[in-house]
Amino acid sequence: MLNKMQIIGNLTKDPEVKNGVAKFTVAVNEKFKTKDGEQKETTEFFNCAMFGRLADVAENYFTKGMKVYLEGKLNTREYEGKYYTTVNVQNFSFLGGGQQATKEKTINVSQEPDFSDDIPFN
Repeated sequence: MLNKMQIIGNLTKDPEVKNGVAKFTVAVNEKFKTKDGEQKETTEFFNCAMFGRLADVAENYFTKGMKVYLEGKLNTREYEGKYYTTVNVQNFSFLGGGQQATKEKTINVSQEPDFSDDIPFN
């Protein structure tokens, strides 16, 4: 079985880091043409989380507007009758942009997230 999510997008704000977990949202733009040839664009927003060492990296280097490539597992949890879906990031690359443009860097890790915190992504 495979649960793997890959996205390229821009951070909508600086990550919020608490108890070793960095939470942030990435906006992914998609351009397409309608049947009549009109150019349209849609934006999808993905809630993301990074844990442990990766949360430290996100806190220190991720900034609003930065373009990133993210790889991870899609996780959906139920909390008080509502469902919350998050991309649990396990690997990423800086692609540039944002307030502090950086050279492309890659960090490869295989780490399982700690779900001891039952509070949903806000």
